[in-house]
Amino acid sequence: SPVGGTAPIFAIKASTPTIDLENDSSTNWDIGVVDSAGGNPNGPNDLFFAQDGAIRMTISDSSGNVGINQRSSEAVLEIVGTSRAGTSFVLDVSSSTSSTEMFVVTEDGNVGVGSSVPTANLHIVSRVTGNNFALQISSQNGTTTMFKVASTGNVGIGTGTPQASLDVVWDATGQGFGMPTRSTAQLG
Repeated sequence: SPVGGTAPIFAIKASTPTIDLENDSSTNWDIGVVDSAGGNPNGPNDLFFAQDGAIRMTISDSSGNVGINQRSSEAVLEIVGTSRAGTSFVLDVSSSTSSTEMFVVTEDGNVGVGSSVPTANLHIVSRVTGNNFALQISSQNGTTTMFKVASTGNVGIGTGTPQASLDVVWDATGQGFGMPTRSTAQLG
């Protein structure tokens, strides 16, 4: 049915309607809808965008899921990385004012925050100076700092301004470390 109740201005009707766009260098882009009769690796009635026969994006008719470099998506958004121009990013978020990637996910599953070459599952490179922080976990309302790694490398638990390599601030009951109840043999 037409969007917003108005009739379409241009319509193509076929078993698998496709628009073919080809530039002078013979790069071919297709936009189409998969035949509902099946026999195609995409789901019936899915919208697809393809370049020279390779699927670049699909939108599922049944779920609305979007797949990038994927024929069918198992999530609302599924991105499958492909190595291009020397990079292996699945996701890259960059700033228009900096040449450094702000957030990347590589093909091997590593996540980089402030690092374009994460060497661990989660690799954070702090871009802050002074009394700022590299990592902070706050209470739900954001008013209480529960855990903080300062730009100095100091770690604070229960404090937003750690003054030592490990700075634990006691809570109102005077407890900072809770030792489990164990027998002397177990503690030994």
